[in-house]
Amino acid sequence: MPKIRCIECGREIYIDAFSTPYDAELKCSECGAQMQVYVGGVGQGTIVKRKYPSFEELNEIWEMLSDVEKKSIYEASLSLGVGAYTASEMMSLRCLEGILRRIYGTSEMLGRLIERMENDNRLSDLKGILTYFKDVRNRVAHPEKISSKLEAESTFQMTKKLLIEIVNRLGR
Repeated sequence: MPKIRCIECGREIYIDAFSTPYDAELKCSECGAQMQVYVGGVGQGTIVKRKYPSFEELNEIWEMLSDVEKKSIYEASLSLGVGAYTASEMMSLRCLEGILRRIYGTSEMLGRLIERMENDNRLSDLKGILTYFKDVRNRVAHPEKISSKLEAESTFQMTKKLLIEIVNRLGR
């Protein structure tokens, strides 16, 4: 009988041998972690991965995020997990825009906020990541563009890293 381990708590979960190949979502009965699971036929291997990307690295700044910013990064994770890649990127950008508006005390749009960051001496070493977000903003703002999985994963990861840098340098 094939078995897998929960990605969070390590609990063994058994998959009925008669249901292989198995490709589905699975929720751990112990900790509730949601996983995407593939168990191949004989000799084909097993893949177990987190269904919704984690944002645990934001724990150190979580209490400094507003409720809307928290919800936005959560929805970016959910969207990425279900394959709504453009939606994931938009929610990541929304989270970034929210925190920048709060920190700079303005209601400017993301493009202008990124320009502010580029001119902020405290963030001068982040030019590359700021250029990346300018490009993402321009790409997802056009209805004829659809984000790929790689683009959405990259934007989600880079948003988390940039949020930490922004809060540590500007928001504490």
